[in-house]
Amino acid sequence: MIFYLIRHGRPDYATDTLLPEGVEQAEKCAARMKISGVDRIYSSTMGRAMQTAAPTAAACGLPVTPCYWAREFQEDCHTAFSYSEEKKGLVSRAPTEHFHSAEYSRLTIDEEFELIPGLNDSEIGNRYREIADGLDGILRENGYSRNSEGFYDVLEGNDKHIVLFAHAGMGRAVVSHLLHVPFRFFATTLINNFTGITAFLFENNNNKTVSPRMISYGDIGHLYTDGKPQKTFFTGEII
Repeated sequence: MIFYLIRHGRPDYATDTLLPEGVEQAEKCAARMKISGVDRIYSSTMGRAMQTAAPTAAACGLPVTPCYWAREFQEDCHTAFSYSEEKKGLVSRAPTEHFHSAEYSRLTIDEEFELIPGLNDSEIGNRYREIADGLDGILRENGYSRNSEGFYDVLEGNDKHIVLFAHAGMGRAVVSHLLHVPFRFFATTLINNFTGITAFLFENNNNKTVSPRMISYGDIGHLYTDGKPQKTFFTGEII
């Protein structure tokens, strides 16, 4: 099985919808996913994610299963660290070196949300666990059940391609959970372009335990035209 995590297209955050450029990105993503083949589609219930999922659903003739747990981190997950109690901000804007401090090197994922400033002053730990549980739920539906050691028992080996349309911040939690890497290492370092496609391979081995392998991160090959890269938000440009 391959699990795809796809970030939404370029949005108007104020209205939680896609800008015209984001609509174009979503349509190009749909053409890509139709070629790859899709068996099930899930999406965050936020408007920008659902709107990005719609062209892929239409192209593949599939419904979209809404997932409230896959919504982006909200203000209750903002931190006062490096901001102020009066004006909290995104964890991703905190100093990178803070989360990579040797002082925290031995902390587990659970411990980091309890002990590290910037992670322990909001609801982000609870949201991380909600995302992890929700993700494991859809993986279980598709034949792979997470066990007590954090690996996945193969209930039904298969060659399905399942897709979750979601967001950048919560996507870091997904990567952390699947790769067994503490969230702090990704909180300020991973950047996924709009409609970037991240893929994990779950081996098709019946009656065995597997660990997912990341086979791509933030791939935007679908935004290339005639061998030329389309302009993206993160370079200060748009398509």
